[in-house]
Amino acid sequence: MSPRTGIFATLLILGIVLLGIWLFVPSVFTKMRELMDGERLELLVARAGLWGPVRIITLMTVAVLASPIPSAPIALAAGAAYGHLWGTVQVVIGAELGALIAFDLARVLGHDVLRRVAGAQVDAGLLGSQTALTATVFASRLMPFVSFDMISYAAGLSRIASLGTFFYS
Repeated sequence: MSPRTGIFATLLILGIVLLGIWLFVPSVFTKMRELMDGERLELLVARAGLWGPVRIITLMTVAVLASPIPSAPIALAAGAAYGHLWGTVQVVIGAELGALIAFDLARVLGHDVLRRVAGAQVDAGLLGSQTALTATVFASRLMPFVSFDMISYAAGLSRIASLGTFFYS
């Protein structure tokens, strides 16, 4: 195979993949947008019966792991279906479970890689201490404009000693 043929084949495959993405992605986002409608979520949860709380917790966990998925419609549906107290309990369980999984994913997949690439520079400064890291995670969780999802991933890349330290911060 000549170099020109290899480049042509690569471009052809890339074009087909991009065409597939261009045709497929809008329908996925449309379906996701329909699913995240508050009334539709409420109906989905109400029909679930005993499995409703499991769905709420699962949806919140996925919303934390995949940042573009909004969690507000899920929280609204939980509150509408189960009331303020039990809806909040389910949302908090799902959000915390998602945060713990995000922390673990970042710790397992990115922590060592980041250390190899950046070296000791990553741990320099005030945020090298466990107390400062824990306080930073806690404070950022209280700020509504800071992404809870990103804090969980960033904490997994940091020097926070353990999952327990992250959980209680």
